[in-house]
Amino acid sequence: MYKLEIETRISELIRVFKFLSDICIENKFSSDVEFDLNLIFEEFLLNLINYGYKGIDSEKICIEIEVYQDLIKIRITDTAVSFDIRETGDFDSSLPLDKRRVGGIGIHLIKSAVDKIDYESISGKNITTFHRTLNI
Repeated sequence: MYKLEIETRISELIRVFKFLSDICIENKFSSDVEFDLNLIFEEFLLNLINYGYKGIDSEKICIEIEVYQDLIKIRITDTAVSFDIRETGDFDSSLPLDKRRVGGIGIHLIKSAVDKIDYESISGKNITTFHRTLNI
């Protein structure tokens, strides 16, 4: 298991991307997998830091990654306002631009990059787990 703890600052994303890069190199992930992982983390963590913590930069976010033969599990634990990504409405890209709702494209991209999302709230902590199949 790989583990990284970051503070709730946008500048911490540099550490996250280095962490991900090292994991991808070590496990010889395809460029598609690496792209999806970077997308998941960028979209989820930016939203979490900007909207969940609303400028509070002294909290911690714990990232854990487990790599199996054909699956990668990403667990993000935080203490922000409770948010279950699974409950967000689907983004309809077929609508004309002037008819689309504002926001939601990032969550749509995350959902399209993973196979399954789990969420639970335990003792004031949000635990979001993303499952992504590895193409072997």
